[in-house]
Amino acid sequence: METKFLILALLGVAVIGSTVFMMRKANGTSAYSAEVIQAYQNWQIKYNKKESDPDVAAYRLGIFNSNYNMIKAHNQSGKEYTLGENQFMDLTKEEFKSTYLGLLPKPTRVGAKLHENSGKTAATTVDWRTKGDVSAIKDQGQCGSCWAFSTTGSLESEDAIHGTGLGNFSEQQLVDCS
Repeated sequence: METKFLILALLGVAVIGSTVFMMRKANGTSAYSAEVIQAYQNWQIKYNKKESDPDVAAYRLGIFNSNYNMIKAHNQSGKEYTLGENQFMDLTKEEFKSTYLGLLPKPTRVGAKLHENSGKTAATTVDWRTKGDVSAIKDQGQCGSCWAFSTTGSLESEDAIHGTGLGNFSEQQLVDCS
């Protein structure tokens, strides 16, 4: 087991070393400081980041260099807070924003209509059980995932009221993804 780990570690260092070698300038000098290259290699290992394409690797190292130097300058500025490295060091602000921030609009279903008020007075109460839109009680036992049972129960009823009828959704799939 230890031999496998050592071989994998050596292969990882070799891949990182060859990536940095490919990023050297034509005149033989590195475009980045030894400090940045070492920080990048450590960062790649820590966050399991590998680029097989040398052009992509060079691009990502350039972004890492920019972010690394920005963090270093900020932390030396004496501000009240410090910045640190994370798994996003190889992303531009635009790449991070487009991938991780913002609400993705929900696509409109073909033929879907906006709600139009019929003018009828809504009932003050509705017993969805009598309409067959509530699933049977499920026993979560010692699972500890009441949130999954609550979620599937709500979605099963919503689907029954507005969709394809009462189904039986899997709590286990939710738990597996958490």
